[in-house]
Amino acid sequence: MGSRVTFYGYVKSDEIPIIMNATDIAILPYKRVTESGVLHLYAAYSLPIITSDLDAFREIKMKYDCIETFSLKLGHRDLARKIQMLIFNNDKRKYLIAKCKDMVNETSWANIAKKHLMPYSEILADNTNFT
Repeated sequence: MGSRVTFYGYVKSDEIPIIMNATDIAILPYKRVTESGVLHLYAAYSLPIITSDLDAFREIKMKYDCIETFSLKLGHRDLARKIQMLIFNNDKRKYLIAKCKDMVNETSWANIAKKHLMPYSEILADNTNFT
C-alpha cells in the first residue's frame, strides 16, 4: 500500500495538473468545513471524490450527487469501505465523474453570471415597470 500512496505536503500551482492527473480517488476527510474549494478543484479534474459526511458535503451530495460520503462516527472503517467500493466499482466511479462534470458546468462563473443577470433582463424587458 505504501508504494501506492504519496504525501506531497505543500503543492506548487504548476504541480497541480500533474498530481490531479495521477490521482484515482480524491479524499476529503474534514472534521469541520463550511465550503471546500478543493472539492471544486477535484471536480474540475473529473475525479471521483469521497468526503466526510459533514453538512456542507451532504448538501452537495443531495444537490449534485457527485460525491460519496463516509461517516465520521464510523471513522476509518467506513472510509476504507468507500475507497474499496470505488476501486472495484467502475460504474460508480464513472457515475461520480459524470456528476462532477455536471456540477462544474452548473456552478461555472458563466452560468452563475447568467442566473444573476436573468432577473435584471426580465425587469428591463418589462417596460411597464418604468412608467
